[in-house]
Amino acid sequence: MNTRESYAELQEKILGARRVWRRGLFWTGAAIVLTGLLAIVVGESIVDWLMPLPSLVRLALLAGLVIITVYNLYRHLIQPLRASLTLRDVALNVEQHHPSLEDRLVSAVQFGNREPNDTIEAHMLQRLLEDTTESVKGIDFKATVDGSRTRKHVGIALLVLAGCAVLSLLFPSEIHTSLLRVFVPWEKTEPILTTKLTVTPGNARILRGKSLPIHVTVTGKSADKVVLAYTARARLQSAPTEEGRSAAPRDALAEQQINMVQNPGDKRGFTYEIFNIDADMEYAVQANEATSARYTVEVFEMPRVTDIAVAYTYPEYTALKSVVQQGTGDIHAVVGTRAEIRLTTNKAIQTATFTLKNHIKKVDIDNVDVGTTQRDVNVPITLSERLANDRKMVISDGNILTTTVDVTEDGTYAVELLCIDGFNNEIPVEYKIRAVPDNAPEVVIKEPGRDVKATKLEEVQIVAEAKDDYGVEKLSLMYRVGAGDLQELAMETADIEEKHLRTHSKATYTFYMEEFDVAPGQVISYYAQATDNNTRTGP
Repeated sequence: MNTRESYAELQEKILGARRVWRRGLFWTGAAIVLTGLLAIVVGESIVDWLMPLPSLVRLALLAGLVIITVYNLYRHLIQPLRASLTLRDVALNVEQHHPSLEDRLVSAVQFGNREPNDTIEAHMLQRLLEDTTESVKGIDFKATVDGSRTRKHVGIALLVLAGCAVLSLLFPSEIHTSLLRVFVPWEKTEPILTTKLTVTPGNARILRGKSLPIHVTVTGKSADKVVLAYTARARLQSAPTEEGRSAAPRDALAEQQINMVQNPGDKRGFTYEIFNIDADMEYAVQANEATSARYTVEVFEMPRVTDIAVAYTYPEYTALKSVVQQGTGDIHAVVGTRAEIRLTTNKAIQTATFTLKNHIKKVDIDNVDVGTTQRDVNVPITLSERLANDRKMVISDGNILTTTVDVTEDGTYAVELLCIDGFNNEIPVEYKIRAVPDNAPEVVIKEPGRDVKATKLEEVQIVAEAKDDYGVEKLSLMYRVGAGDLQELAMETADIEEKHLRTHSKATYTFYMEEFDVAPGQVISYYAQATDNNTRTGP
């Protein structure tokens, strides 16, 4: 190995050790700067926590913090890194740890890069480098760099950082407040131990007669007592106090103060509920030296129906005059009637939803005999299915609501109100609908009223009477001779009323036996049949 190669090998090992040395200087300086910064910040925070500092003092301390940090940065980081760290310095450090080298490494570094002209001098230099190279083969130059100081300062810095991290997790709001007071002293930030109040619901809008639960959370400096102060324009009933006694009703406009009740298991939570609020009010919360903002409670009337009327328009065939029902919303009318519902509310309405629920009858199929047709089924109702029909009512003059209903079957209806203040009627009144069916006419044979035996020349008069809810259209006599076909005969009526007004009808028919081709012993069977004037679902 020639002189230059030997020197290059030594130089590479020394340069590696120098890099480790400079890296140690950097981490040591950074740890010292960081530890100093955190120590000053923590110290100022503790002082400010125990004795809140004015803004000017905190501003001066911030300036001092900047100056000290800049000094530490220059003194322990920039200056050591800028200092010249030569190969000879590294070689001396290695010689100190390995005295057996007897200054050969320092000499090799000092003279190894020379270009001697003298042959003897060149030979001696070659021998020096070869001997030094051989002597340092088992030596780790990097291990000779003392890292204990670096480890100590970095360890301290890591412990301080870990402590700060733990405190930030345990007291996030307090740490945030403290940092704001240290680094932004010109901003108005309350001290860490200042009592802070979070009030729920704050400003509120409620219905008259409802209660208002008020919840308070105390942060910062804890409080043993939280006082609720409120002013109302009416007498209020309050919840029991924390001592268990009921507070007496309070007069209007006088500010009332009451101790709020501490929540079980939550020393920072307090609750109080004011019952039966019937007028607007204001309230605020006080704890220690802190007072919350003043909140307002607006009281509104629940939308409700103050008057209701139902106008009935009956089917034409009933000949009934239209009527208006006042004071109740229950509908009771014959099937086919149109009912116009008119509501008056206590306040202006934004929307009104009319919900109609019809009762659809179903039969219990398990109880129907096999072979029975659907028309023949006549069993009790076992299931009622409610079909809802929602629609918007027409609003006029703000509080007049109208809609129409065709009465077809039994059911119910309700109206959900949403007033302009944004409140609903919480439990809408449910009104009943009773659809009265148009019953079939009732027919009675008045004369002869029994079986009759007659001769071929005899006359037999049949008298029939019929009655119906809304009018009898006609009476017919149905008969058959023996087993012959059923025949229909028109009966003569003697009613004075107009046909469409007759609810009772009497008619006659005379059998002239000689006009019928009847043999002795034959039987004529007959019955009367009435037809009503229902043009909607009948006759």
